[in-house]
Amino acid sequence: KCYARYVAMPDTIKLLEPNSFESSMIQVMRVNAEKIKSESFNICTQLKELHLGADVEHINGAFGCNRELSSFELSPQNKHLVKCGKFLMNADRTHLVLYVQSPEETSITIPEGVERICSGAIQGKSTLTKIELPKSLKYIGSQSFLMTRIEEIHIPANVSMITGQAFHYTLKRVYFHSSVPPKHRGLIFNVLPSGANEFHIYVPKGCSDIYKQEFKKYSYYIKECEIDPEVRNEKKATKPLMNKAFYDELKAEIR
Repeated sequence: KCYARYVAMPDTIKLLEPNSFESSMIQVMRVNAEKIKSESFNICTQLKELHLGADVEHINGAFGCNRELSSFELSPQNKHLVKCGKFLMNADRTHLVLYVQSPEETSITIPEGVERICSGAIQGKSTLTKIELPKSLKYIGSQSFLMTRIEEIHIPANVSMITGQAFHYTLKRVYFHSSVPPKHRGLIFNVLPSGANEFHIYVPKGCSDIYKQEFKKYSYYIKECEIDPEVRNEKKATKPLMNKAFYDELKAEIR
C-alpha cells in the first residue's frame, strides 16, 4: 500500500517475491529482476506503464486487477521474453504472460502455438467480449480472463488444466470440445446467484457423465450439445534419463 507513484529498481535486485507491490499506488514501474513471482503487481489499480529490462527472464502470475495498465515496454536486449504487438510471451512464444487491452477493443484472437495462458495474463479495461483460443492451448491459469466481459468461450480439446477463478462472472456459455474433461483446481467459474439460470456448460455428445464427475460443483449446469468429441493430444511419455554418475563414468571409460 505504498503511495509512491514511480518506482525504479537497481539491477542488483534479482527477485520480486509474491505480493511485493500489492495494492500500491504506483503508476510507472521499471524493473529488471530476473524473476517476478505471483501477484507482485496485484491490485495495483493505478499502474499505467510497465518497463521490463534485459534481464527479466521469468514472470509467474504477477498481474491482477491492473485496470489502468495501458502499455508495457520490453528491452530490445531481452532474450528471454518477446513482445508481439500487445502480447508479452516467452521466447518460444508458447506462454502468454501479459496482454494489455485498449478501451476500444472488444475481441482478440490468441495466436496459434500458445500452450499456456499465465495467471492474470489479460489486464487493462474490461472491454473484451470475445476471445478466440488456439487449438494448441493446454493450460489456463487463474484469473486469466477475470479482466474481461466475455459471455461465451470455446475451450479447445487440448486444454488439460484450468486453475482457480479463471473466468469473469459475465460468462454465460462454456463449450468444451474434448471427449475427456480437463483437470481443474479451485473455483474456476464465478456464477452469481442472479445469473445462475443463464449459465450453461456445453459438452460433446455422450460426454456429460464424465464431465459431471470432474466438475461436481457445476454438474447442474452441464448439458450435452451437438459437438462431436475431439481426442486430446496427450504428451508422449519420455524414456527415463540414464543415471548421470554412471553416464559420466561410461564417457570417461570410452575416452
